[in-house]
Amino acid sequence: MGAILLLIGVILTTDEQPQLSKILNNVEAISILAAVVVFFKETPNRKKQFYYQAWRTIDTAHGLKTSYARVQALQDLNEEGVSLRGLNSPGVDLQRINLHRAFLYEAILEGTNLLAADLSSSNLNKANLNAANLSEANLNRADLCGANLTGANLSEADLCGADLIGAQLSLSNLMGANLKEADLSRADLDRANLGRTNLTRADLIGTNLNQADLSGADLSGADLSGANLSGATLIGTNLSGADLSEVNLSGANLSGANLSEADLSGADLSGANLSEANLLGAYLSEAELFGANLKKTNLHTTKFLTPAQIKSAQNWQIGNYNEQLRKKLNLPPD
Repeated sequence: MGAILLLIGVILTTDEQPQLSKILNNVEAISILAAVVVFFKETPNRKKQFYYQAWRTIDTAHGLKTSYARVQALQDLNEEGVSLRGLNSPGVDLQRINLHRAFLYEAILEGTNLLAADLSSSNLNKANLNAANLSEANLNRADLCGANLTGANLSEADLCGADLIGAQLSLSNLMGANLKEADLSRADLDRANLGRTNLTRADLIGTNLNQADLSGADLSGADLSGANLSGATLIGTNLSGADLSEVNLSGANLSGANLSEADLSGADLSGANLSEANLLGAYLSEAELFGANLKKTNLHTTKFLTPAQIKSAQNWQIGNYNEQLRKKLNLPPD
């Protein structure tokens, strides 16, 4: 054996015949290639094992309110593009979790703590988020169509461009939330708190905002045509340029609201409080003003407003009109 090893050593050190060296080098290359092939061949199995372990972690944490392992497992699965459809995690702590672009269709997250969570561009269509805490959450461009958010806390949440068509948001808290250009058409916001929300250019067609609080909110350029705002609070709300045609604003409080250039054609403002509201350039064709409070209301350049409409309201004598309209109302010059 020693002689053979000595012979191989001699061959490898000579310049005349490097064949064995070449053979050994080729063997080494083939071994590396084989290892690479085996690695890629076993990749699906390793992924399956990874998914199994992640789901096992989530299942093991069932019944535990707080589990950092569960949070990490959910994030890992989402990063791998794994569907989280129908995820059943009610009442658990998932605050600050990163589930950007997650597929959470019909997920059950009732009462779940999602404080400051990143759910941007996620699919939460028909998800159950009843009484969930989504305060300061990032839901930018999220799909919440048909989701149940009854009683949810969405204060200071980012819902810019979110799809909330037909969503259930009654009694929810959206104070200070960003709903710029969001689609809330046919959503139910009965008695919801929308104070100081940004709803600029939002779609609220046919939305139920019965007795909702929109004090100080910005709805400039929003489309609220056919919406129900009966008994709503809109103190100091910015509705400039908004489409409020055929809207039910009966009994609403619009004290100090900005309705300049708004379209109120066919709107029901009966019994509404419009004291000190600004209706400069607003359209009021066939709007119902019976019993509305027009104390110090600015009606200087309103369009399609008749003396009969005005006189059906309360405190119309102390409203602010242009000279032409004052003459038609038989009021003395201002």
